[in-house]
Amino acid sequence: MPGILNLLPRLPEWRSVARGLENNLRQQLVFGAGGPVRGLLMAGWAERAGPVLIVTPQEAEARVLASDLKSLLPAHGVRLFPSWPLPTFQVMAQGREAMAQRLGILQELCLGGSPIVVAPVEAILRRLTPRGAFCQQMLSLSGGMTLEPGLLFRTLLALG
Repeated sequence: MPGILNLLPRLPEWRSVARGLENNLRQQLVFGAGGPVRGLLMAGWAERAGPVLIVTPQEAEARVLASDLKSLLPAHGVRLFPSWPLPTFQVMAQGREAMAQRLGILQELCLGGSPIVVAPVEAILRRLTPRGAFCQQMLSLSGGMTLEPGLLFRTLLALG
């Protein structure tokens, strides 16, 4: 563990998480850890496992925790999975950005990535396309690609 994460074994909260990791528990409920301790615990856990989904009660907490984790684990892919839909008073441009973030994380998971995903509970309550169907229906396009329009049309039509 790099730097400050070396302090984790000294924290009583870490012992429970460490036991769960040693016993290959795929899910753990961590409560009672607040402030910087929470970020340290999550960073230590995420560093030893992957992909990881961390659920927070509110969007603001998810943003703070994602920022903390990015600072503690700069070499890891920490992603914020934002809530959707947005309230009506927010502009649609932000809605598209949130949709792009969500799709990017799902694509990364389909391609075998191991991101650390931080999401408010509201974001994960919205139903998603099943993983297998989503991964099969993915089509990646990037700037500068040359495609025959008819082939692209037929591919998009076949994907639904």
